[in-house]
Amino acid sequence: MKAKIESPTEFGLIYFALTKSKSERSKIRMSEVLASLKNEITCPRCKKIFTKPKLTPCLHRFCCECLNELARLNTYGSVIHCPVCQFEIKKPEGDHLFESLSDDFHAGRLLELYIVKESINNSKNICDSCNRKELLESVCFDCSAFLCNKCLSEHNKRGDISSHQVRPMKEFTKEDFKELYQRMPLCEEHKTEQAIVEYYCHKCNRCMCYFCDLEDDEDHSPVGISEAGEEKKAEIIESIKLVKDKMDVTLSGIAALDQRQKEIDKKINLVKSQVHSKVEEIIASLKTHEREMIEQLENIRAAKHDTLQSQRTELEIVLKQVKSCCDFVDNMVERDIASEMIIVSEHVSSRLSYLAQINVEGVKPQESCCVGYLPNMVTIRKMKESSVLGNISTSNTDPLSSHVEGAGLLEASVGEEAIFTVKTRDLQNQLSYSIIDKLEVIVTSEDKTPVSCQIINSETGTYDVNYIPKVG
Repeated sequence: MKAKIESPTEFGLIYFALTKSKSERSKIRMSEVLASLKNEITCPRCKKIFTKPKLTPCLHRFCCECLNELARLNTYGSVIHCPVCQFEIKKPEGDHLFESLSDDFHAGRLLELYIVKESINNSKNICDSCNRKELLESVCFDCSAFLCNKCLSEHNKRGDISSHQVRPMKEFTKEDFKELYQRMPLCEEHKTEQAIVEYYCHKCNRCMCYFCDLEDDEDHSPVGISEAGEEKKAEIIESIKLVKDKMDVTLSGIAALDQRQKEIDKKINLVKSQVHSKVEEIIASLKTHEREMIEQLENIRAAKHDTLQSQRTELEIVLKQVKSCCDFVDNMVERDIASEMIIVSEHVSSRLSYLAQINVEGVKPQESCCVGYLPNMVTIRKMKESSVLGNISTSNTDPLSSHVEGAGLLEASVGEEAIFTVKTRDLQNQLSYSIIDKLEVIVTSEDKTPVSCQIINSETGTYDVNYIPKVG
């Protein structure tokens, strides 16, 4: 069954009722919007006021020409990288490139507010009627047009505009700004009739005006634009939950990397101190050895830092993309403009779906902090005979990846030998052994009394631990 409206006049009355809804007005603080207006409409790439703002798949805004310029700079590539979050954006086919990308609904509305503010300050802008750069006089809310004084006179002579809302720029109030910002968009197919979007058809996934529903032969199942907007908002809010969860996981991963860097620094500094104390014991001619050892340590530090920083950079990119997506959706949901929800819902859902599939669970630092100095005591005693004083060694063993197994862990009989095995592993879960690995095992009885044990090191990453329980 089709929903019908008796006349365009009735359609207009519904529009004004929608735009003046207190529940919608209360969700936007126009003073805050106007205060941050210039920042919001400044392109993050060219640092100028937006021209033809486009919304990228990663939900960032740029001038169309800025995106086209990035595409031209990467002539032979199939993608460009978002200047904000580094997300790969596929270059559209054809000569017009990013002209085909979705216009940014929100930025377009903010630019209109900016035009009003500029006009109040006597700055000239393009008249929507004569297309000349003039001092704009008024805004017609029904025509969605900014008019110079001459075009305003011609507009007012028309016989079909008696009910149009026309506001002089100089008399704009905060409520006028809010109404301009929140007004329902005109139907793209029936702009000449000033027909606003009021319906959404789930069947054909499109917004519709009175004339669309009246003229189409298709059997539409339209619902009100506000109802459809609420549905889309609910879908987006549900979808954003998984993406928001990734923020905490990603932050935890970054924190783990930062902590591992601190542990490496602490260990490196400790080993440097050991190296220095040993070198101080020998004569000045052996200072070269100290420098070599320090150089190796610094190289290890740099290599480990490079590895961890590479991990961190990847997670920061994920975090930036996730955070910027969440900020975009939170701001859009807070604005709560039904038509915007519908227009960008697929765009947003696609982005949310992509981010939801990124796996950042269980991030582990890809470097161990195990570094040690192995002084050659024989060489030290005979230092006049040899220059080999020691060397730097690292270990890939990860304590968190290592584990213990064997019956002796849980069961043991007094007076009988019990055995269990400790297996040290690296981040890839492979057996790992280094001469600098130090294993300490503490065995206690039920009353917490220490039980002596023997550790047999096979030098393969497997340690057999033997102990004999005794009567306390």
